Amino acid sequence: MKELEMVIATNNLHKLQEYKYLLKDINVKLTTLKDENIISDPLEDGKTFEENALIKASSIKNKTRKIVLSDDSGISIDALGEEYPGIYSHRYQQSLGGDKEANNYLVNKVSGSKAHYTCVIVIENLCKSPLIFKGYMNGEISSKVKGEHGFGYDPIFIPEGFNKTLGELDEETKNSISHRANATLKLIQYLKENNII
Repeated sequence: MKELEMVIATNNLHKLQEYKYLLKDINVKLTTLKDENIISDPLEDGKTFEENALIKASSIKNKTRKIVLSDDSGISIDALGEEYPGIYSHRYQQSLGGDKEANNYLVNKVSGSKAHYTCVIVIENLCKSPLIFKGYMNGEISSKVKGEHGFGYDPIFIPEGFNKTLGELDEETKNSISHRANATLKLIQYLKENNII
């Protein structure tokens, strides 16, 4: 089976490393926007994760012949309101001063609240229409900021069935249960079922 060439539509090195790990068992060569000399910073003004992932993918699909993988993801914390911060997860952190400040604020304000992560992956340049895969991870907000691994809200999110935050879990464990892992598994299953890999 020939090697797939795939561009990850991100400049986020943490996200790139996760995809390299998640896709390590299939014959795929991953590159970044920087590797491809593609400049893309579209206005993510969608109202859902799916819309934002489609915006990112659409912004570069005509700039490369390679398969394009984009995603949009975020956390929703029940105590802050339905699906919030959701698609505004990154902006919400920035509004509170950054990752550390936001996480310290949230463990004091909404500790114990149910929460979940969502990830929507969009694939372009493989079929005539974009392919969409969704993954979720349920859990709750910790009472303390704990762990050095991961990024974003990971040090305050305790996945269902665990007593440690994502920030305390090793890469292998996190990448076997995460929202991004769940969405990626659906992608891999599709590629296998359609004899693409």
